[in-house]
Amino acid sequence: MELCTVMVNETPEHILKDPNSTFLDNSAGSGNFIIALQTKLREYHSLEHINNNMLYAVELMEDNHKEMCERVGVPTDHPHYVCHDALTYDYSFGEPIGVEAFFT
Repeated sequence: MELCTVMVNETPEHILKDPNSTFLDNSAGSGNFIIALQTKLREYHSLEHINNNMLYAVELMEDNHKEMCERVGVPTDHPHYVCHDALTYDYSFGEPIGVEAFFT
């Protein structure tokens, strides 16, 4: 947990403050990195906005996924926190926003 906090604290502040920033942990385990991010992002945003718009996680093991969701404070069926193999998961998480300029 301590290392995760150190890593998150090195994230540039303008990225943390941007409400459109998103963060993905594709090997989330029991959620240490997601929890460190959530804690830091709460300095700038509401918990609801963070959990529903900024954080994304994929975890293969059902028990780890359940623990992560409990720690984050979301239900296990939340669409941003999924139990799946990270190597075969479709990372679209819904429709992408703000990438139109890259495809024109």
